[in-house]
Amino acid sequence: MFLALAALENDNDMTEMIHGVRRRFGEAVMDFTPEEREVVLWMIGEYRKSLVEEFPLLANQPWQVIKVRSDHCAGFCHTRGLSVVIAEGALNRMVAEFQQYGKTKEALAGSGTIIVHEQIHVLQRCFPKKFAGLYTEVYGFIDGKVKADEWVERNEIQNPDGLEGNRWIIEHEGNHYWLKTILAEEGDPARMPDSFREAIIPLQEVGGIYRADLKKGEKKPLLVDSSLIKGWKEQFPIRFGHDYPNEIFAYLFQAEMTRRLLGEEPSDDVMTSNTMKWARKNLK
Repeated sequence: MFLALAALENDNDMTEMIHGVRRRFGEAVMDFTPEEREVVLWMIGEYRKSLVEEFPLLANQPWQVIKVRSDHCAGFCHTRGLSVVIAEGALNRMVAEFQQYGKTKEALAGSGTIIVHEQIHVLQRCFPKKFAGLYTEVYGFIDGKVKADEWVERNEIQNPDGLEGNRWIIEHEGNHYWLKTILAEEGDPARMPDSFREAIIPLQEVGGIYRADLKKGEKKPLLVDSSLIKGWKEQFPIRFGHDYPNEIFAYLFQAEMTRRLLGEEPSDDVMTSNTMKWARKNLK
């Protein structure tokens, strides 16, 4: 799920919006079919067995899965509290792979690994201080304070698996940036994820507080070309998710676990190696 925060007139508007979101989520929840239940329980059991020796903190965290309609949040899998939310379309792919491969490593290494990815987000929510060390010491993020910006608050698309996005600052070649996902100004109505845009906002630090650079004569942050942080992005072997360090970890761990399930050699990528080294030490 992704959240776009619009300008609200008062607290009653906020209360009404929250009630509306809860109602829509409740309407989207579905019962598992017997076959889906069999597949999901088998996959979770196997994932836990493969993880428990090296990563017992992850394996032993309670695994709770909710099924929702595929038109809910554009079919994105996500987390809600301590539960993993899986769209019906993703479940269909898991069942199809189970039907094709049976109880094999090929079935486990396919669509079902998204369950592990999302379970990682549950763990991150439970142990934020532990993971903050990974983001700063291994990934190089600055855990800082950025002054609130009205334009960002109005246009940012927030990832519910990483709602602390404002504190994470990128430092690259002596400069500081906010990396955000925003709602495109063009196009009405907005659609997920077609209306998502990447925004790279330069920051200036004054007295320990970071502020967004503004466009000349405007109250809108300056947005710069993504090429300015291309080198920073390239250290992470992922296609997207750079704006949230919790996503970086989840994608790297998911990819490495997939290799392991298939009996492949570990990645020789430096950042992946450092990530797994951290995980083996801290997810005990």
